[in-house]
Amino acid sequence: FVDFTIFYYYKITQVGETLKTEYFDVTINKVDIRENIKTGNEFADLPKESGTKYLVLDATFKNTNNESRMLMDGELLINYNGQDYKFDKSETIILDGWGLLLDQINPLTSKTTKLVYKIPEEIKGTFFYRPGRASSNDLIELGSIN
Repeated sequence: FVDFTIFYYYKITQVGETLKTEYFDVTINKVDIRENIKTGNEFADLPKESGTKYLVLDATFKNTNNESRMLMDGELLINYNGQDYKFDKSETIILDGWGLLLDQINPLTSKTTKLVYKIPEEIKGTFFYRPGRASSNDLIELGSIN
């Protein structure tokens, strides 16, 4: 699905930089790895699970279009041990500031939220994030995850 060896076809930004997509300017403000998720609401917390960890993206989305647009989570991509993996299912946390559950924002407005992806504990390497509704070559390099 993604040949990371052909980087010249990709528009790649880094954490803290803004990626301009068709409808949104997307910035990953911070990347964090956690064993569990503490939200401040015990009913929305995610517990530690054997063999997994949580990759948390603090992300800002700005609608640059001339009408309201729906936000979508996007996907994590990594090449691990010579195999490409795509993590396109984020964890659902129904609290303000966590996730993008059917969120829609008006033109020229922004939303900052935390996106949470459950990944295998064994995976190590450089992750990339492709925002939802972005073209296939729009990526944000998240850095090395150990």
